[in-house]
Amino acid sequence: MNNLQSKVLSVVAWFFGVIFIMGALGAFLEGSLVAGLLMLVAGILFLPPIKRLILDKQPNLSKGKITAAGTILVVISFFFLPLDTEVTDEDQDLTSESAAAKTEQDAVKPKPTTEPEPAVEVAEEQKAVAIVDDEQAKLNKIMEVGITLGITPEEYGKKFNKLTKEAGLKQTNWSDAGLNLNKQEYLDVFVVDYPSDITLVGAVDKNGELKSLEYQINTSDLNTTNAESIGLVFSFLSGASTSILSPELSEDEALQFAAKLIGSTATKFSKTEKPQRKVEIKGDKAYMVEANQFMLTFRIEPEASDNHKD
Repeated sequence: MNNLQSKVLSVVAWFFGVIFIMGALGAFLEGSLVAGLLMLVAGILFLPPIKRLILDKQPNLSKGKITAAGTILVVISFFFLPLDTEVTDEDQDLTSESAAAKTEQDAVKPKPTTEPEPAVEVAEEQKAVAIVDDEQAKLNKIMEVGITLGITPEEYGKKFNKLTKEAGLKQTNWSDAGLNLNKQEYLDVFVVDYPSDITLVGAVDKNGELKSLEYQINTSDLNTTNAESIGLVFSFLSGASTSILSPELSEDEALQFAAKLIGSTATKFSKTEKPQRKVEIKGDKAYMVEANQFMLTFRIEPEASDNHKD
């Protein structure tokens, strides 16, 4: 990295560090202690002098990992910010218009008959058949033979266990017996539980190769005592899988990619309170994050499967 690039990155780090620290002060003023503390720590981690101090004491770390940790803390802090429940004049006008429209519709609505008309029955039957056909088409696409991640669980597991061992996480037996796989099944599924209530759900094609991997966490399990640790472990596991399935990325690049994808999706959900879904393509792999009031997931599947485009 030349001197100009180093200066630019340093300015960017100072900028975000100061912004997050100011955001922490704003959170304190709003009475959100946990969000303020998380954002304050994140802002401090972005400051170049703090990074150099950490690297002097922990040389096995890198600037990329410290930046990723700061990003994760910022994302987690949004879950503890107070929600804005003020109703604007425009919202009130729209509500009034909706109420008036509903009243008008109720006034002209015909009285319900005791028995549905034949045309209505036929329409309902056709709608039900269409729904069944659509679900069957999706199922057929998911179970399509030959669309896999191009690696067996055991091949993937050897690389994955090496990364998790360095992080002090549990080791998994990725053989057929260890995952309780039945190769007679058209599509087999296994589940691995990790610390911080994180679950990995994997699908295996009948040819023995992985079809998909999905990390899951119940958002209702997040609280002031475990939010930070859960976020760090979730991002690490997602980044580790990314580095294995997209080897063109370094370990640091994979961790930052996963943290950014998770962070941007979770942040948008926390701001809008509407379910969010974001997909990024890396080579022949598709990475998808979904966030809603029940679950946060990080999914990896072949780009050719098209399931992430539904």
